[in-house]
Amino acid sequence: RGSELRSRSNSLPGNTRAEAEVALFLLKGLSHREIAELCQTSERTIREQARSVYRKGGLPGRAALSAFFWKSSYCPGNEVALNPR
Repeated sequence: RGSELRSRSNSLPGNTRAEAEVALFLLKGLSHREIAELCQTSERTIREQARSVYRKGGLPGRAALSAFFWKSSYCPGNEVALNPR
């Protein structure tokens, strides 16, 4: 599961590789604790990286992140970028 997500982490411009990886795990529905275990880091670090993803994307939270990626995946011409403005 991790290698698939790591290979797609470049699709989140403006975020660090770690932030992009966290975003993709969040999209998969993993909890902060589960992501921390997979990434071998603290849950606090994962929460901070998630907050950074949301802030950089101008998104209020996980549901908005999911909606943004769903829209960009199914609407032709929409490029994946985490700043919809």
